[in-house]
Amino acid sequence: DSGSWRVEKVEYEKTMNVNINNDFNIFWTARSKNLRKNISRRLRHLENENILYEMAIITEPCQVQNSVETYGRVESDGWKGRSGSAIHLSNTQGKFYADVLNKFSVSGDARIFELRFNGKVVASRLCIVSNRIMIILKTTYDEEYAQYGPGRILLYLILKECFDKKDIDFIEFYTRANTDQIQWCSNHRVIYHINVYRYVILYGLVSIWRSVLKLRNRVTAA
Repeated sequence: DSGSWRVEKVEYEKTMNVNINNDFNIFWTARSKNLRKNISRRLRHLENENILYEMAIITEPCQVQNSVETYGRVESDGWKGRSGSAIHLSNTQGKFYADVLNKFSVSGDARIFELRFNGKVVASRLCIVSNRIMIILKTTYDEEYAQYGPGRILLYLILKECFDKKDIDFIEFYTRANTDQIQWCSNHRVIYHINVYRYVILYGLVSIWRSVLKLRNRVTAA
């Protein structure tokens, strides 16, 4: 009896995107003053220490595999490596991303952005493109260079490149966006989970459980 089914809509996380619809300077001027000052300060820091930085964009099928391997090496050297959650070519996650990016690279729709300091990769983002939308799948940076904010600098350079080139319309961030990340975006929205329960009693028990959790969180916050 389908009439006994219950549907629950649960707020999960926020995600965000950037609309590539105007000039980069217009977009960047609309970001918070603190964010703009932060990036300018970090770029000056690199120049003052004579660190040459550049962004490489890897799209060729023959280069994608090596760049995924490089991504895995950088991530494995950080906290994700220590916790066992880093991707690399010898684990399931790494093989999955390598397979996806290799397949997209055949049609020219894989993009791996690498930030290099004096020729060394210090940050990387794995991306794919479809229907003029670029999706950022994974991002990592070398924690040895954390003081320079390599992840932030790479994102700044990626945005500038996309606005200048205008071969896509949107950048979608496949992430749980926090307050810091939302500073970068044009729009953000909530992702919802839709749960369908076959039995009314199960739906009722879950509802009670969620209410108890909310009450506990309020008490803890107080």
